[in-house]
Amino acid sequence: MPHSDGRREVAIFVNKEIKHTLINSPTNTNLVTIAIITKINNKDITIIAAYKPPNKIFPRKIYTDIFGSNNNIILIGDLNC
Repeated sequence: MPHSDGRREVAIFVNKEIKHTLINSPTNTNLVTIAIITKINNKDITIIAAYKPPNKIFPRKIYTDIFGSNNNIILIGDLNC
């Protein structure tokens, strides 16, 4: 549900049986994110949920911050590309 000022929120729902850690996610006024790290087959996996409003530009620095790491990354959400 949008806030009265038009902001949107994101969420990641995780089964309580799955070990995970909430991590600092990339921040920018053009992108709303939340991120966790979990393990799949003994490998760290970063899962990022993101929302980018249609009238905003996907910031290049966020892209390099997300995909410039050595982690396996799953980026999900509504990026209005």
